[in-house]
Amino acid sequence: MQKPNPLYSWALQAPPPLRWSVGLLLIVGGVFGFLPVLGFWMIPLGVLLLAVGSPKVRETAKAAIRRARAWAARLTSSRG
Repeated sequence: MQKPNPLYSWALQAPPPLRWSVGLLLIVGGVFGFLPVLGFWMIPLGVLLLAVGSPKVRETAKAAIRRARAWAARLTSSRG
């Protein structure tokens, strides 16, 4: 298995209650993105934190990555 990026490896190692709490806080804060300090960027980040612990989401993400790589390989081989 590939070593995770240090930018988000803490999210994989954090206990689930912490991930859920931070994820929900980010989503709620993102709803108020029109305020000066908060931003709409918080919503997808919160969703990603919630999704890290879901095996179904991981399987779907891996399948999407495989399809994208296969598509990119077909695209580059057809050009050459």
